Amino acid sequence: MKSKATTNSYKEVKMILDILKDLLKTRPVFHSEDDFKFALSQKISEKHQDYELRLERPFDIEMLDKIEKRDKNGNIIKDFVRAPIDIVIIDKKGNYIPIELKYKTKDTKIESTGIEGDDVYDLAKHGASDIGRVSFRKDIYRIERFLELMTG
Repeated sequence: MKSKATTNSYKEVKMILDILKDLLKTRPVFHSEDDFKFALSQKISEKHQDYELRLERPFDIEMLDKIEKRDKNGNIIKDFVRAPIDIVIIDKKGNYIPIELKYKTKDTKIESTGIEGDDVYDLAKHGASDIGRVSFRKDIYRIERFLELMTG
């Protein structure tokens, strides 16, 4: 049975923005993208206990090759890879809301005092903006394919 998927409607975007604003109050910086993903998923669960969450939800995605691969009979061979979505929210109606995160940082050291005491965030510089743009486009492609798969 195919589940419903949702595109980023105003309601979903506003929900995520509100959660991010709330998260910012207690966690203005993160050690890594995984730290950000975990904190965001915890905040989503806290604010929307009726939602189910999946982290790194894998699915098979057809890759676009520059050169078509064909078998001995001339049939096109489709190339599939396993591609995870960072966070997938499943609402009470069975709608899927996929979220891909990017956490780009600059070389900096931040000392912070929090609930668990002092913490030091020693962040690396994420340069190579051209690679970042390619990664961003791949995320969009994965989300589009995920939504197509889930809506059948």
